[in-house]
Amino acid sequence: MFTFAPALPNEKRINIAQAQIESKIGIPPRTRYHAAAEKYPEKYATSRKAMVDHYAAEVSEMYEQQQQDCVVMTRLTSGANPSRSRFSDAPPDHPSAVSHPRYSTSTPELQMSPLDIRVLQWNVNILTGHDSRTPIAASDIMAIVKRSNADVVLLQEAADQQNFMPRFPWADPEGLCGERATKARMGQLRDMLRAEGYTLLTSPCENPALVATRLPVSDPGVVTIIDGQFQKQMTSEGENRSGRLVQLSLGRNGLSTDAPERTFGVFVTHLHHTEGSGKSGLRLEETRMLLSQMSRARSSKSTQLSATLLATDMNAPRGSDYAPREWNTIAGQLRRLGEPVADGVAPFLEERGFQCCYDLAPKPAQFGIFKAPTFTHWTCTTVDFAWLRAEQPDVWGVKGVYVLPTNKPLSDHLPVITDLVYRGD
Repeated sequence: MFTFAPALPNEKRINIAQAQIESKIGIPPRTRYHAAAEKYPEKYATSRKAMVDHYAAEVSEMYEQQQQDCVVMTRLTSGANPSRSRFSDAPPDHPSAVSHPRYSTSTPELQMSPLDIRVLQWNVNILTGHDSRTPIAASDIMAIVKRSNADVVLLQEAADQQNFMPRFPWADPEGLCGERATKARMGQLRDMLRAEGYTLLTSPCENPALVATRLPVSDPGVVTIIDGQFQKQMTSEGENRSGRLVQLSLGRNGLSTDAPERTFGVFVTHLHHTEGSGKSGLRLEETRMLLSQMSRARSSKSTQLSATLLATDMNAPRGSDYAPREWNTIAGQLRRLGEPVADGVAPFLEERGFQCCYDLAPKPAQFGIFKAPTFTHWTCTTVDFAWLRAEQPDVWGVKGVYVLPTNKPLSDHLPVITDLVYRGD
């Protein structure tokens, strides 16, 4: 069982990291899988088994490294463990946001103090493990949620799975990773979340997502299918996606009864995993459909949207998060799989005022010399992102972003924590 320890600054580490950034063009791939794929591209570049096996080994190493760092860092007065270069710092402890005075008092000076909001995002692969064949207990997932003490939990592949057999043709429908058993474990997870004080809202479709929030819900939003022009094709393939923008209260204290309530919007969604077979542009279309919900919410007279967070499995890496040599290997892998090297989603979001939270995290980043984690996904790439759009950028900030290792691979994705701060009012 691991504990969270504060990530401490280290001036020497900053200087070394900066020097490495300036000359990182020659840095080799950071994961063992991509090192092997660089050397033997035909053998490794499209091997799911090789990716999954390497991912499982890397997760175990990350967990062991963070355990060691937590022990070391409790003895340091300054500086993080200088041996760490590939993995995330451990997140600090987090007090529940609903204990903040803005939810419980009318004292103006207390209401004005900064509000810290912790968001945990995780594709839990409907509790079938890193290989989609290993049953995962709901209590294992809940243990991570409880340790994080997140105010908002965004889960992908976390509700009733309607198209189980088409996705996993090897699965025994009556086995431990079959439809019946999987739905039962997901039901247990939902019950555990509610018992911990979370309100649950889902985004139903054939591949659904879920939000669990301790912050009060101001507007539950409306569920819409987000496949747009691809909807007919995706429905026929049993893989349509949906989304809803849920608005969470930032407190009404100090507001007049007729003033719109300040809210924090979170998308409950999951972008598609492939753009092959005539689906080029699908994720960009899904993103457009999501942002149309945000536009409607911004015009509301009953709520005042202060910021919007799109934190989910985006199912595509960003080239800017990798050294050139490393990205060359990953791009070659994508081409061999018939996937686009860039799906256009990141620049589309940036043009509309969103900023990636990996880019906003304090420097030095929690990921060695890189802005983003080494990996969050079984492909040994980072595909899980949080994008923030603040209506008033000066009142919102990112305190830190952290990838959580687990003592065994619980999913084909890793959980990611984003710590936000709201200085509004």
